[in-house]
Amino acid sequence: MDAKVLGCASNLRRLKCKFKSQCPFQLPNQLESLNISFMRDSDPNFPLNLKKLTLLDFDLSWEKIRMIGRLPNLEVLKLRDGSFKEKQWDTEEGEFQKLKFFELNDVKISNQYACAEWNPTSDDYPNLERFVLRNCYCLNKIPSSLGYILTLQKIEVYGCTKSIEKSAVEIEEEQQEMGNEELKVVITRDSKRINRA
Repeated sequence: MDAKVLGCASNLRRLKCKFKSQCPFQLPNQLESLNISFMRDSDPNFPLNLKKLTLLDFDLSWEKIRMIGRLPNLEVLKLRDGSFKEKQWDTEEGEFQKLKFFELNDVKISNQYACAEWNPTSDDYPNLERFVLRNCYCLNKIPSSLGYILTLQKIEVYGCTKSIEKSAVEIEEEQQEMGNEELKVVITRDSKRINRA
């Protein structure tokens, strides 16, 4: 918890930490992998060199999510056990340009229990290869636009609503009709795995 300790670790590339309140120090700029769990009132600034980011127990403003989206080297993003403060997520141009792996695990896109809207386009995640949804009840469906991401290889759905499962299957079927045999969908519910590959 001492900023001086991190200041001496000039070669530090990976950091896992948990805070009970505000982050007491500036996260090192050279970090490439960060796993951070923090209380809801914390709002850290993330290093620009990050390639992998895992957030747990978060409640972030939309502007902070946009800042994460603009991290120039981010390839892996895992959001777990947290929420966004708005009811609609509209990705802006230039965000998540290098992202290859994206996981939403028990995430709410609002502080309410009502389903929210996520409105990405196929241009918003141009390098996405794998998309994972776990225990998410905040969405009505997976946006069909994700199916048009040329690099997308797999959509995985675990313990989500039937409407999300249905939308995943529809994306796969639509892509197969268009001749795209690369995209695979994996669905697991009630401990029973459904692999439509």
